[in-house]
Amino acid sequence: MNGGLGLRRAAKNGALLVASLAAGLAFAELGAWALHRGAYPYLNLFVADARYGVRLMPSASTRVRSRDGRVTDLTTGSLGFRGPEWPLEAPQGERVLLLGDSQVMGYGVPFESAMGEALGRLTGAEVLTAAVPSWGPNESALALEDLGPDFRPTQVVFVANAANDWYERLPNTQRTSARDGWATLPGAEASHDFFGRGWLLGRSHLVLAGRQLLRFIGTAEHPSAVMPQRLARDVERLRGEPSPVSTALARVVEACRGLSCRVVAVALPLDAQVSAAEWQKYRATPVDLTGSEALLDDFVEDARARGVPARSLLGPLRAAGPGMFLPDDYHLSAAGHAVVAAALHELTLRSGAEVRR
Repeated sequence: MNGGLGLRRAAKNGALLVASLAAGLAFAELGAWALHRGAYPYLNLFVADARYGVRLMPSASTRVRSRDGRVTDLTTGSLGFRGPEWPLEAPQGERVLLLGDSQVMGYGVPFESAMGEALGRLTGAEVLTAAVPSWGPNESALALEDLGPDFRPTQVVFVANAANDWYERLPNTQRTSARDGWATLPGAEASHDFFGRGWLLGRSHLVLAGRQLLRFIGTAEHPSAVMPQRLARDVERLRGEPSPVSTALARVVEACRGLSCRVVAVALPLDAQVSAAEWQKYRATPVDLTGSEALLDDFVEDARARGVPARSLLGPLRAAGPGMFLPDDYHLSAAGHAVVAAALHELTLRSGAEVRR
């Protein structure tokens, strides 16, 4: 009799202990969520894709927190691109397909401030932004080849991003994959599944904080400092090799021949190419990037030789003054997106006028 009572008491105490632990973890999770305003330090909407390396989860949303604590909301449509659903029916006027990566998507700024939305307001055209972080020139061309027959753009904008596009010779399937919503190296996604893994490792603020602590995330030097340093070091080698951005642009031009669309192209510089003052946020010793500007000029010259209206965005961004890039990141600010949109407006107008002549 006493033995049975003892077992029931032990079971009750055990249940209370489990309930207390669960309640404590729940409160800790809520506390971590509140501390970070429900935002994550990196984008956590990635899914592995056999054709593109990664895409973004369709019809999903998240919040991303910058290094300095700025929070951005990000929502995708059913195709996995940022923003609302894309209409399949033909537009009344122009339809522009904007190709690129995180810069083009508007990483770190509100959706309405991104270059695609700003370009739409300037031109009155319907602008569809096919841009995913980690995509490179190959994926831009692939996106047009895949999306063009269904959405029939009248104009296509190809953006060559100096931050990484000249290095991305391999397709993204060999560079990037995804697990639990996070971008990973290929092969890292092959790990054990268990119930609740997607939420626990992809959405739990408490678990993420623990993982960051274990990995000692947050070094003295900003991780993006490697981009301009690498570009300055490698510029001569990159200029002496076939350019992956020009190769991809050639594919875009060829695809547009079959789709009866017009192509324009821009070369987007790094923040530190635009202004040496941008080095301050990286907490790194400035490097002379003057020589790397030739990569942008080479791309523009090659595009024009193919009959594509093109320009480097270095001049417009530099002329617009400070504040063209985020204060804690290499991505464009809302003001920078507005400058890019204005330059694209000029190019797309010129392209349309040439076709009408």
